[in-house]
Amino acid sequence: VKNDGPVVEEDADYTAVNAAKEKAAGVDRSKYTDESLKALDDAVAAVVEGLKKSEQSRVDAMAAAINNAYAALVEKDADYTAVNAAKEKAA
Repeated sequence: VKNDGPVVEEDADYTAVNAAKEKAAGVDRSKYTDESLKALDDAVAAVVEGLKKSEQSRVDAMAAAINNAYAALVEKDADYTAVNAAKEKAA
């Protein structure tokens, strides 16, 4: 068998990473704590583009990290300032 040059390895599949990044980009940032948003931002920032198929497990782990940070978002406590002021005024 004649070898006509180096074998070119296929790129890894980033479908799950791209979907996770899209979901993260759509978050209403006003609803969640800064700490939990930072974890999400860090997971997105940690994505390494351009990996090959032999490193698919790394790509899958990046998608999982974003999805885990998304699932772990912590909602801010509700602001009852206006409600409490109205209650005091009514009392």
